[in-house]
Amino acid sequence: MFPRRPAADDLDGWFTLAGICERLHAELAGDMLTFADVATKGSGLPDFNEQDRWLALETVRRLKAINPEMFILVRAIETFEEDGQPRKVTPAQFVERTIPDLSRLYDEDSSLRYVEIHNEPNLRSEGLGGSWNDGAEFGDWFLEVTALYRQRFPDAHFGFPGLSPGPASTADGRVDSEAFLSQAEAAAQQADWIGLHAYWVNEKEISDERLGFGFMDYRARFPEKLLFVTEFGNPLQPKNVIADQYARYYGMLRHVRGLGAAFAYVISSPDPVESARWAWRDEAGNDVGIAAVVGQRKYVR
Repeated sequence: MFPRRPAADDLDGWFTLAGICERLHAELAGDMLTFADVATKGSGLPDFNEQDRWLALETVRRLKAINPEMFILVRAIETFEEDGQPRKVTPAQFVERTIPDLSRLYDEDSSLRYVEIHNEPNLRSEGLGGSWNDGAEFGDWFLEVTALYRQRFPDAHFGFPGLSPGPASTADGRVDSEAFLSQAEAAAQQADWIGLHAYWVNEKEISDERLGFGFMDYRARFPEKLLFVTEFGNPLQPKNVIADQYARYYGMLRHVRGLGAAFAYVISSPDPVESARWAWRDEAGNDVGIAAVVGQRKYVR
């Protein structure tokens, strides 16, 4: 919760610690818990894991220590599947479940103001068929969540989420991303910014406007909107090939008008299959060679 005890004469440190304790007390009170109850009752609550709840905050602090100017985008995500089937999550339930963690980050750092609401809603595993049936229904859901969030986070910038790109796929539980986006377009226009996902599995697909260069279609649809590539990646080719592709991709995106940032998927994953496909490091902390090549910035002009 606090990396170390403040020195006796560090008044700012003690005030910071008191503020953290105050916010934590408010969260525990919402769960009808006292501080002492965390050890004895916390483990009996569903999804209650204090280590996980504070991990994101500690990660932010470590990143800011590396570079105080680093831009960090927050993603508000909830589970929309139960026993392999979509489950209904109302906007109020989504906000109730995500607001404690979002509040913790929002209150910690005044630069954490860009928030992506949910993830790939055109997938069954992400709410399709349970909480909404098409893009129009998701758009209504998204706008209601945004309105509720604005009551608590008045100066945050809320983004329409990146979709799972590509045509309809029964195997992936996906409806066509372009059709879904067209149905949700009116809601997306009301977002503060718009997210998108870009994937490829070979060199040719990097510049495909439906895959690696998917931002071109989004720019045409939303010419005045700020865009973020909130996920991109290649899960299939050798890591040395992928590393060079990512470095070139970052270099190219620097010159795209109205594109705020791009985030590779994913730094690490506890899932051994997903880790081998996507991760920049394994769970033992071993780097796979992507970061060093990207860090050379040899394609940045």
